[in-house]
Amino acid sequence: MNKELLDKLKHKKEAYRGWKQGWVTWEEYRDIVQACRDEVRKAKAYQELNLERDVKGNKKDFSKYIGDKRKARENVGPLLNEAGDLVTQDMEKAEVLNTVFASVFTSKTSLQESQVPETRQKDWSKEDVSLVEEDQKEDPGNYRLDSFTSIAGKVMEQLILETTSKHIKDKKVIKSSQHGFAMGKSCLTKLINVYDEMSGLVDEERAVDIVYLDFRKAFDTVSLSWVWLG
Repeated sequence: MNKELLDKLKHKKEAYRGWKQGWVTWEEYRDIVQACRDEVRKAKAYQELNLERDVKGNKKDFSKYIGDKRKARENVGPLLNEAGDLVTQDMEKAEVLNTVFASVFTSKTSLQESQVPETRQKDWSKEDVSLVEEDQKEDPGNYRLDSFTSIAGKVMEQLILETTSKHIKDKKVIKSSQHGFAMGKSCLTKLINVYDEMSGLVDEERAVDIVYLDFRKAFDTVSLSWVWLG
């Protein structure tokens, strides 16, 4: 990491503080973040290219780089089962997590009936379990299952995404008020928009009522056909 990149990262932190304090706009901060992200990617690509070229004469640096990239995985700690008891055995913890993960699937098609290529079956069985909330490690509902996607599947996803995105943009299917799953927007931009509207109402001395709904694993359990129709 060179001095120029370090200066840009420092500038990004300053811009973040400025955005929080209100003297830097969201668009300016977003552009700075994107520029830093591009520079970091270029620096990583350049480093990996040099390591690849010098791997025969400098195996030590190459091994160190690969070692740093490998993250140690922590074992899943004790979990609470349905009876409220802590389980510590690996098989028992696997059963608890399996029950939680199975509860969010609504499809009637079983794994044995689904069309999964035989050459990928072993890969599908290798799953990572990620902890969502660090302060509640005993609650199995705070764990999420991460599966590996095949290269062919990723390529197909990109092809479908490009075609769908072009159609949505050309036909103006999504309204400007849509922030989730929209290119260049996020939950944060929606919050900024809502905050701006509420601030205006408060300035006008008008009442503002807010109702918060929080659904656990909502996207996994909700009817997707209803979501797309809505």
